[in-house]
Amino acid sequence: MSFVEKRIKHILNNYAIEFEETTHETVYTSQQAAQVRGHSEEAGIKSMIFRTKEGDFILVLNPGNKEVDTKKIARMENTKSLFLAKPNEVERVAGIPKLVVSLHLVIKQNSKLTLTKSF
Repeated sequence: MSFVEKRIKHILNNYAIEFEETTHETVYTSQQAAQVRGHSEEAGIKSMIFRTKEGDFILVLNPGNKEVDTKKIARMENTKSLFLAKPNEVERVAGIPKLVVSLHLVIKQNSKLTLTKSF
């Protein structure tokens, strides 16, 4: 289990948010993940790792159908620049290869989440 997956599960458990886990083949985009899961793209949450100018890493959870507002996140993190983490950085800090959508949160109407892992 990757650091990212452990961290997200920890947060969900701490807030007593009910979730269910499922597994599917590896996908590379939010669109592919939505098709495999049988949900709309808006229902998914994509996870992306960014690096600040100072070298810190930030896990960003964003609606599956929305672009990440890197300028807004940079302001929130008090940094001038934000970069998508390089493949070797993602693997080092999160334990997952870049471009593999390894964890999706699917928002359910009844506030239950589905954690979907790809293999």
